[in-house]
Amino acid sequence: MLTSIMLKRKGVGQVETALFYWFSWMVWIAVVFFYEDEYWRTRFATGLLIFLLLSERYLSLTEMTLSWALVFIWTSALLFLLKIKATLWQMSYLVTFGIMLAGIHLFLFINPVWLIFPARTIVMILFLMLLTVMTRHPWQRIMMYVFVASTGNLLSGYILTSYGLIHSIGHISDLLFLIKGVFLSLVLLALQHLKQKIMEAAYKIKWRTERFGQ
Repeated sequence: MLTSIMLKRKGVGQVETALFYWFSWMVWIAVVFFYEDEYWRTRFATGLLIFLLLSERYLSLTEMTLSWALVFIWTSALLFLLKIKATLWQMSYLVTFGIMLAGIHLFLFINPVWLIFPARTIVMILFLMLLTVMTRHPWQRIMMYVFVASTGNLLSGYILTSYGLIHSIGHISDLLFLIKGVFLSLVLLALQHLKQKIMEAAYKIKWRTERFGQ
């Protein structure tokens, strides 16, 4: 029975790893081919590649291991927020959201019955909705989500490792939660652009119809 459980966990881990790389490359392709700002496009694309290279590398500490990818993405998000001069109240809210997310991660860990539902996906969507009140700029909102998600993973991972419940901060499932949120944000952004294009095309057709009808 123990062997079957271990094999099942190994299978789930392989699926999560495959999904992580798939979502990561989709995000990288979207950044490289569709992001218009050349300055940030180069930095985002380079950062994603470094994030991927570090995804399976860990820093060995006394009683735990820490994902280099999680440290890198948290630091990158923080530097981005400082670069765009995020206000004090924005940073306060983001840190608060990170603490809230850490609490939710701990709750889901302690009560695994919720894992039969797509609880992490629902939480992800709720936090993306919360961040819409922070800024109207979609890429700033994405980086705010990255900061909140990585902060929540770091805090919850630290608490769990301090009690010996886990031994690694920044597991592939944590990185998958992070990159899926970025991917979902890009999908929503693409749908908004598509809606805008359709409305512009409909307006042009209406304008031409009215013009020729006169």
